[in-house]
Amino acid sequence: SGFGNPSSPKPVVQTENGNESFRQNIHDLQILVGSGNAGAVALDYISNNSGVVENVLLRSEDGAGVSGLEMTRNWPGPNMFKNIKIDGFDYGIRVQFIEYSQTYENILLKNQRVAGIKNDGAVMAIRNLQSRNSVPAILNDGYGHGLITLLDSKLEGGTGGSAIRNASGKDAFVYLRNVSSSGYESVVSDDGKVIPGSSQTEWYSGAKTYSLFAAPAVGMLKLPIRNTPTFVDSNPANWARVDCTGYDCQVSTQLQAALNSGKSTVYFPFGVLLVFDELTVTVPASVKRIIGFHGVINTDGRGVNGGGIRFVVADDSSEPLILEQFGYGVKLEHRGKRPVAVKNILLYEYTARPGAGDLYAEDAQIDGYTVQASQRFWGRQVNNEQRNRTKIINNGGTLWIMGMKTEGQQTVIDAIGGQTEYLGGLLYPATGDMPPGEIAFKLSAGAKASLLYSNITYTTRNYDTQVRESRESDVKTLETAGAPERTRLFNTR
Repeated sequence: SGFGNPSSPKPVVQTENGNESFRQNIHDLQILVGSGNAGAVALDYISNNSGVVENVLLRSEDGAGVSGLEMTRNWPGPNMFKNIKIDGFDYGIRVQFIEYSQTYENILLKNQRVAGIKNDGAVMAIRNLQSRNSVPAILNDGYGHGLITLLDSKLEGGTGGSAIRNASGKDAFVYLRNVSSSGYESVVSDDGKVIPGSSQTEWYSGAKTYSLFAAPAVGMLKLPIRNTPTFVDSNPANWARVDCTGYDCQVSTQLQAALNSGKSTVYFPFGVLLVFDELTVTVPASVKRIIGFHGVINTDGRGVNGGGIRFVVADDSSEPLILEQFGYGVKLEHRGKRPVAVKNILLYEYTARPGAGDLYAEDAQIDGYTVQASQRFWGRQVNNEQRNRTKIINNGGTLWIMGMKTEGQQTVIDAIGGQTEYLGGLLYPATGDMPPGEIAFKLSAGAKASLLYSNITYTTRNYDTQVRESRESDVKTLETAGAPERTRLFNTR
């Protein structure tokens, strides 16, 4: 009872309220709302700083219901949605509030009755959206200046109109890359104006792209994108258990022994443990996956190096190491050429030595790090709240990020060289001590960058300068006062 009134929606599953609803993680689940439940919401979701909904099916048996995935409470994000199927409902996904952004990958929406996605002001970065609907795939309204970044997507089954309907007159912004449609009149309409074409290699709303030297570059960098690697060994005999929970465990000997056991997978049972003095362990090439099942490793500032576990990856194996599902307390020192993927994790520290291998980050909080010249970095839903130094330094590598929320003062990206593509980000200073003269992005001679992001402030200072670009002795800046209020697209070649 209680699920029959669409004017008073009722969730089947609901996470707690934000904005301190941390680490709400849902994996490998079906939520079926049955039939005759026109007021049902399958999943009413909020998670903050990190949180993932992955490998999930949301279905209405008769197509009725308000929404499959609902994020209309204060304040959802940043969080990650991956491998999601939503079948039925008025809306597949309904979201509002610019705080604090969402990132989506591999999403299938079908049989919606009003729209696949209804965005009332959120920052949404989406890759590989498959929409099979007669109704619009996306309605993007600008209440709160909504920003949608859509990559590598197919929108099929339309019966007229445009697949994406963007209300740019309400300050809504859309960026499209490699998006096609069928059945619709066109891929996109902007403020009621149909933009011709059943496919868009690259298109964005808004009249201006910013570039500080010469004419604005045509199109963004379009850096190659690689999927985050995964590894699953379904044979339990190949799993080594770190059988240690609580505040009195002696994890030091158990962990290195588990890593040296020759097993492909090392795991911590869900729970909480304290590592008072920093424990450094080396991960051999035989280990393919380390998983914490969203347990927590507490640290103590009085311990050696603040406590926690430091995983050292020093080998040159070509097989990626997957380090995932840890809340707090984990440090990663990347010395060798071996690729590493960090997923659903709050890293206390990431350090890459010169010559380190590629890094993949997905639903990861990493505060302050350097991408080395030899490295390639692919990030999806990266939360970075570094307040004491530059948040990311690109020291000549390749840096690609889809969806990154930052907090506090200090430069977001200092591109000393290399290539940087930052898609669908949210800058949220959210601090009372933002000093005058702060610069969001710094670009040195030889650096190439494309930046698409939204920037919000309420009771605090904004960055005075959005971009400073140096070419030898010539320095130019894009001042906040001369840029759009919130959404900005910047290119340099």
